[in-house]
Amino acid sequence: MTITYIIDDKRKTQTDMIYEHLVKHGTLTNVEAAAMFKARSLTKRIHEIKQRGAEVRSEWRRDSMGQRYVRYWLVKKVG
Repeated sequence: MTITYIIDDKRKTQTDMIYEHLVKHGTLTNVEAAAMFKARSLTKRIHEIKQRGAEVRSEWRRDSMGQRYVRYWLVKKVG
């Protein structure tokens, strides 16, 4: 199921919005994606972005409380 949002009179999927965020801001985590885009599966959205031809890398990190999380960043844009 693909959820489509209407922003500025344009239809955008979560994948579109996440890709645009990566282009503009460089990185994203699961918590950030859930808060900004209501994305429950950032891993799936990243997979879809990679299928479009972008190169996205990830790295496991720990926050100040010791919780592990993954930060994704865009290495190469689509096309």
